[in-house]
Amino acid sequence: MLTGPLRSHVRAVCAMAATLWACSVGAADLILLPPPESALDKRSEYSEQLLKLVLKKTEAKYGKADIAYGPAMSRDRLLRELERGELVQVADAPTRPDFEDKLLVVRFPLRKGLLGYRLLLIDAKDKEKFANIESVEALKALRGGTGTQWAITRVMDQAGFLTAKDNDYESLFRRLGLGQFDYFARGVTEVFDELEARKHQLPNIVIESTLALYVPLPTYFFVSPTKPALASRISQGLEAIQKDGSFEKLFQEYHGEDIKRANLTGRRIFAMDNPLLSPLTPLDRKGLWLHFKH
Repeated sequence: MLTGPLRSHVRAVCAMAATLWACSVGAADLILLPPPESALDKRSEYSEQLLKLVLKKTEAKYGKADIAYGPAMSRDRLLRELERGELVQVADAPTRPDFEDKLLVVRFPLRKGLLGYRLLLIDAKDKEKFANIESVEALKALRGGTGTQWAITRVMDQAGFLTAKDNDYESLFRRLGLGQFDYFARGVTEVFDELEARKHQLPNIVIESTLALYVPLPTYFFVSPTKPALASRISQGLEAIQKDGSFEKLFQEYHGEDIKRANLTGRRIFAMDNPLLSPLTPLDRKGLWLHFKH
């Protein structure tokens, strides 16, 4: 962990690099995002394309903007850096109360709530064990891997699930393969790409075919409080592309096949409340959410 003068030096170097990049692309504003967490991490591809679409849609009003990556960081550090607005200005993330309290929230569910539908990565030898699970209490008796600082982890802990936590994204896949926990619950928008990218490393891991978890868990764009105009721009752009149909087109391009493969209507879905969900969540805007019978 960097401390004292060294941390300040790294921050200054990163800020200077961002400035030089901005100069190299002319008068365009530069928006810094958190990078993927590993070479195999594709989770942010959709949201980056969505942000590019929003920026293009609003270019006539706000001017040209480009995006680049800031340094890698944990979820908790991401919150602190977004507050400062130097190394990162925008991030898409499943909502957390502390993010909503300290940052500017664009309350538009980027993945239509689909991230809240979780399929289980398991060892193939455990297929029968999971197929025989009839209640959420039976699932709670097993141990699930999850990220230490993830929003879903807080919900699962409060709901009484046994969890094995890890700060390292790739480590969770390795530990599942080693049998250190029973399952790894992944969003429908994530699980197929994740398994495909690691199929040679983890030949024994499969997607369980009969169960799913559900928790209301919107993914929003969170913007640094130092960038209120940018938050307004993103909000206006999202509403515009939702109205003209280009949001739905991009969503289906990235996740339409995921929805079909997940076969949620053919699964036993265990629904959980999300006690951390803000009363400001736009659940009344039905067109922004996907719903499957539980």
